[in-house]
Amino acid sequence: MPVEEFRAEGAAKGYLVVDKPSGRGDFRLVAFIPEEDILQNLPNLQRLYLAVLLASFTIIPIGLYFLRQTILMPLQRIVSTMKKVESEGLSARIKPYPAALEFQIVNDTFNRMIDQIEHLKINVYEEKLMKQREELHRLQLQINPHFFMNALNMLHHLAKSRQTGLAAELALCLIQHFRFILRNGHSPFVPLRDELAHCRNYLRIQQLRYPGNMSFTLEVPDYLQDVRVPPLSVQTFIENAVKHGMTLDEPLHISVRADPVEYKTVPSIRIRIEDNGPGFPEDVLMTLQQGGKLATDEGEHLGIWNVQRRLNLLYPDLCDIRFRNLESAGAGIELILPLYLMERGERRA
Repeated sequence: MPVEEFRAEGAAKGYLVVDKPSGRGDFRLVAFIPEEDILQNLPNLQRLYLAVLLASFTIIPIGLYFLRQTILMPLQRIVSTMKKVESEGLSARIKPYPAALEFQIVNDTFNRMIDQIEHLKINVYEEKLMKQREELHRLQLQINPHFFMNALNMLHHLAKSRQTGLAAELALCLIQHFRFILRNGHSPFVPLRDELAHCRNYLRIQQLRYPGNMSFTLEVPDYLQDVRVPPLSVQTFIENAVKHGMTLDEPLHISVRADPVEYKTVPSIRIRIEDNGPGFPEDVLMTLQQGGKLATDEGEHLGIWNVQRRLNLLYPDLCDIRFRNLESAGAGIELILPLYLMERGERRA
């Protein structure tokens, strides 16, 4: 008889019917299990399910917190410090904090690496400064051999012709000239008033050399007299004007003026050196205006290159030298330097 035809006598109850055919004969084994017997352990299962659910709500946050504290936070500190190194420089370090041994090793290694990079950067910077000082010192001590020989020849001529008064004045001017060069050989800056005094002394030597053919004016306001300028920065261009502008046909006049300006939003001083000579040749002027190098192995235009090189070392991107020919006659040069005052204790000539 099919299983579905079995009926239970008595009270209506639900059963779970399980049957299986026999392997030994033509019959089936059928079991009737009351439903209450099946569901009698359900409350226990429900309680177990609730316990597991509650445990999961407790364990998962604890696990996430542990994961954050042991892995995510140390990684975040490392990334944050790396960003500070990129934005603020090599002063940033990972501060000590409790962490796993592996992260402590990573943090200590990172800090040591930054220390080494910082020390290396400082050493490279100091070496660069030292080389710049050596180059500045060498450039400042360069003495024009032609000027030196001409001055000695002139002194010899005055002594031989018994012009003792002029010879004594020339000797004093030469002493002051070379004293300025030697005393400021180690100093990158001098007060503008000392540079102008050196220029007056040099121009007086040229007046003694070319009597009646040389005149000059130096017009600089008193409030600009203490501005820092590199030594020989003005005198070099005056010397260039004398060398290329002096003729016996017409007296040479050289003027120096200074006024405050603003250059690249930085308070600056503009020093203008002008003469009434023949001016720059067109090819030379074009090369100078384009920033080209005119210095040759024979020393031609070495003085201009010397000043250009020193200014670039002292004022990177904050200075300018402009060359032009005047509309009337002669050459004009403009020096634009940052307007820094001499600090207390700096050497004066």
